Amino acid sequence: MPLRRGVLHRGVLIPFVALGLLVLVAYPAMAQAAPSDGERVLPYLATWLLPLGLTFLAVGARHPARAHHAATALPLALALAVGSYYVCGFALHFGGVGLVSEHPDLAHLLAEWSPLDLKLGPGWGLIGLRGFFLSEDVVYGEGLWLFVAQLPLVTTAVLLPLLTLNGRVPRLPLLVLAGLTAAICYPLMGNWVRGGGWLSQLGVTVGWGHGYVDFGVTSLFLVGSGAALAGMVTLRGRCIDAGGACPDAPRLPPSYLPLHVLLGGFLALGGWLATVLHQPLVPSVITAPALFTRALLATGGAALAALLYGWLVRGDPDPALAGRAMLAALVAVGAGLPFLPLGVVVVLGILAGLALAPLMYLVEQVVQLEDPAASVSVGLFPAVAGILAVGLFANGREGVAWNLADATLVGGLVPHSVLAHLGSTGVDAGAGQLWAQAAGVGALLLLGGALPLVLMGLVARAYTLPGAMVGAAQSRAAQVQHERAARDAVKRQGGG
Repeated sequence: MPLRRGVLHRGVLIPFVALGLLVLVAYPAMAQAAPSDGERVLPYLATWLLPLGLTFLAVGARHPARAHHAATALPLALALAVGSYYVCGFALHFGGVGLVSEHPDLAHLLAEWSPLDLKLGPGWGLIGLRGFFLSEDVVYGEGLWLFVAQLPLVTTAVLLPLLTLNGRVPRLPLLVLAGLTAAICYPLMGNWVRGGGWLSQLGVTVGWGHGYVDFGVTSLFLVGSGAALAGMVTLRGRCIDAGGACPDAPRLPPSYLPLHVLLGGFLALGGWLATVLHQPLVPSVITAPALFTRALLATGGAALAALLYGWLVRGDPDPALAGRAMLAALVAVGAGLPFLPLGVVVVLGILAGLALAPLMYLVEQVVQLEDPAASVSVGLFPAVAGILAVGLFANGREGVAWNLADATLVGGLVPHSVLAHLGSTGVDAGAGQLWAQAAGVGALLLLGGALPLVLMGLVARAYTLPGAMVGAAQSRAAQVQHERAARDAVKRQGGG
């Protein structure tokens, strides 16, 4: 027991030591670099707290026999994210960003492929086509900062399916799923949402409000959790027994290292705040104090709601549920954090905390999908709700000219009395904004869920083919042996 406590105490110190090292590394860099560059170093380093927090959440809630699988998912996700995004992800993501950005360092990134531009005009970009292998001719200065800023987010997207499936499914299909997420799914999502792609331009092309709006990287969790769901559905029945699994699970999953789960929630909060406060290519639409206030109210409400739920159901507050609820609240309110009324932000956070445990029960007990990292419950459902909330409740106070659209950012359920002072543009944008958000949810679910589901089905079928062939060969060999034994028996009887 003392040894385990010592290990636990050292594990608690890990994130603080990591953050201290980041600060020590960042300050010399800030002193040597130009002021504009130096100010960006520490926030981009702090963004790595987001995937680190997700890992702590998964390790703390995982059975000790499987905790190492969750821990090894982080370096594996990092390696896949860096390699895939370097080779092709950046090009697919930002290959045409120069079409929507006036920054001189991005002037050569003008290759955006679209099959509809000739018929419908510009604004229907699907894939960027410039910047493969970070070609120095076109990727420099601000382009390299884009690469640095996106790496923690790509790692987070890859981490979601890895935390769910690592150690439970065969290695080859898992690596294919993670590589697909890093090289294709996340970059295309980023292109459509932030790289000048078609979702962000729906306000310009078809007049749907401001086009698809996501302020706080909620789309990342929609795509990553969709990939995790696709992996669980495709590889169901092929799970490897890692040993040491719990017997029948209680109504609320146990928290083996609750302090790790709470640490994960706070680390994810810090990484998320660093991300949304220092997003490249995103206009400043909210002050830092206002953003902090809204985020803390949402996460605090979610944690309190989850603790009350655990107290009512189990008779004792569940810290693991509270830690996960904090992340679920960030996912739910992130898309519309500056655009939603404060009351809606608080209610979304509380609902995220209250609904988390029932959603986990729905996924694991009703649908019978083993999701130890709760990727679907924490990431997928809150993401859908948060994205649609922008189209329903945005109040028009912030977001003017977001996505270059000439409209006021308002939702379809905002009372007309509130819209009166906004003018006809705001009224017209209400229903259109909801359509844009719904189109984004559908498109990203197809990208993050349906595409991996189809490809993983093919990989899983090919992966199990040798086993089927071996089984058929063994069956045929047994049949031949049985026939040979029968012939030998007949010969012996005839000879006798």
